[in-house]
Parts: sequence; C-alpha cells; structure tokens
Amino acid sequence: MSPYGAVVARLTVNTAAYMLARSVLKGGGVAKRVEARKPFGGCRVYGPYGNQGKRKIVHVLRPDGTRVGMDYGRYLMQVHLGRFLRKDEHVDHIDNDPSNNGLVNLQVLSPSENRRKDSRPAAMLDLVCPECAGAFRRERRNVVHKGSKRAFCSRSCAAKFYHKRRRALGSMV
Repeated sequence: MSPYGAVVARLTVNTAAYMLARSVLKGGGVAKRVEARKPFGGCRVYGPYGNQGKRKIVHVLRPDGTRVGMDYGRYLMQVHLGRFLRKDEHVDHIDNDPSNNGLVNLQVLSPSENRRKDSRPAAMLDLVCPECAGAFRRERRNVVHKGSKRAFCSRSCAAKFYHKRRRALGSMV
C-alpha cells in the first residue's frame, strides 16, 4: 500500500486506462497512484480528479520532482499512442461530453479542426424594420445592442427613424 491508500501497480499500455477509470469509481477523494510505461516511464501519475460533468485532470510527478497537471483525456490518448502529444495537437471528445473519457470517444485534432467542430451556427431572427416595414434577418446576438430596443434593417433606416423622432420631440418643446 502506498501512503495515499492506493495500490501501486505496473500496468501495460492497454490496461492503464481501464485501471484509472475503475479507480475513479471506487476511490472518492483519495489520491490514486499508478505507474504507467510509455510515454510516462519513470513518472508517477495521480488521479484522475474532478467532479461529475466536469473535465477530469491527472497529476504527473516527473523523476526530477516537477509536477504537471493535465487533462485526463489528453493523458489517456498519450498512453494509448505511446508518445507525447505536441502542443498543436488537441484531444477532442467526439460526443462533446467532457466526462466521457473512453478511448473510442477521443480523437486528436489540430486547433483549427477543433475550433471548426465546436463552432455552432448562429441563431437567426426574422425581424421587421420599424422605419421601412421591410423584412430582414439578423443574428440574435446582434439584435439588442447597447440598450437599444429596436432593430433596423440598415443604418440609414435607423438614422431616419431617430431624426423624425428628434424632430417631433423638438416641436413639442
């Protein structure tokens, strides 16, 4: 038994992910230590840690004594591939669920591919201009801007509307 209450085991690359996933279900808040071979030979790995529904992390204690925290999915992919991932390689969850760290749900993407996958189409609204009564479409995030409650089809319609309003208010004074 280690001082942290977990069994230290030498694991093959194939069983490291299974044992770490199983230790999450059993251990609660107790630090779990596993020594993995490739590419973390000589390192001690503690974890994974994290709440349900959030990303899990592992702590890697290197032989020189430095401690590195990393995303659990990234760690699993590095163990699976048997090499360290470059900084320009992102590990992506295929089903977009950060708590699902199964190897069949993880893929390595470039940063641009990852951004493209995560981008959602903008929510569009069908509106009617209060000045010209013309129909137009606008992204929902651009409809209310700086406290304005009206959406116009163009800047010229907005200027005409507010010019008429200013003129009407000026004649009342």
